[in-house]
Amino acid sequence: MNNKHYETYKKWKSNTHPEMVIVSELRQQGLDSLQILETIDLFKKKYSEERQIAGFIIFAIGGLLGFVGCVFTMLDFYPNLREFFLYGLTSVAVIMVFISLYLILE
Repeated sequence: MNNKHYETYKKWKSNTHPEMVIVSELRQQGLDSLQILETIDLFKKKYSEERQIAGFIIFAIGGLLGFVGCVFTMLDFYPNLREFFLYGLTSVAVIMVFISLYLILE
């Protein structure tokens, strides 16, 4: 994706333009229907790729929190915080993993 397309993509993403507005904007730039379809397909792939990357990052953080919560619960470093590690970190980790799965698989 060249610099001009990237700037256009950022503008469309930040303004959350619907697809019909994007198509009309591309027609005003003089693109034919095949180029418009290719451009929209490229932008959809870029948007999906960004969501997947964010999903994998959140998945890794959630997995790490779950692992830390499990290890701290088993080793019982701080007996007063056992419930926090067992229920708090594990619950946050599970929520993060489900959010990341939504981002990855949608």
